[in-house]
Amino acid sequence: MISQITICCMTSARCNFTQPNGFTLVETMVVIALLSILTALAIPSLQDAMDRYRASAVYDELRLTFVFARSEAIRTRSRVIVQRTAGAGCATVQEWQCGWFVYVDANGDGAQQISPPAVSEPSLRIVDSLAGGTVVNTFKGNQSQIIFDRWGNLTPLGALRQVIVPRGNISSLGVKTLCASSGGRFRSIDGDATQSACANQ
Repeated sequence: MISQITICCMTSARCNFTQPNGFTLVETMVVIALLSILTALAIPSLQDAMDRYRASAVYDELRLTFVFARSEAIRTRSRVIVQRTAGAGCATVQEWQCGWFVYVDANGDGAQQISPPAVSEPSLRIVDSLAGGTVVNTFKGNQSQIIFDRWGNLTPLGALRQVIVPRGNISSLGVKTLCASSGGRFRSIDGDATQSACANQ
């Protein structure tokens, strides 16, 4: 029995066969499986990159703050204090992720005076709380304050160490340590550097 398609081809100079459009179920499943594998491989690398970016941004902000405070101490020939901002998200005095501010300690009492009749000591620079769950741990004397004397030296003398921990995860590859010498030289070290590592600069 001759089919209708055969008759069509016999009576026409040209016979067109249309192919079905789209993907088969098997092809679609293979593509989805490959995309899942690639996504699983890419997510950790993307998270590490984001952690490094956040830690670098916090490091830059801290360094700029300390350079500014040191220059103000030298310019005004006064003690300048970088003070940790207290907050519910900072459980201990060594945690600085709630922000910080800078002021000239005009009367030398180590506490900011902002209302009369006391000497006015307004904030010269204010940094708000950090985003993304980043934690900053500070290791230096009275950990709620970083003090620069009139010559621009850290007081008491000794290295300053601040550990920047993205997402509060100390195992993150983005962890970075800010180190500062007594004379105000700054550098960064990848990872949770020790106090002796910061001192050797």
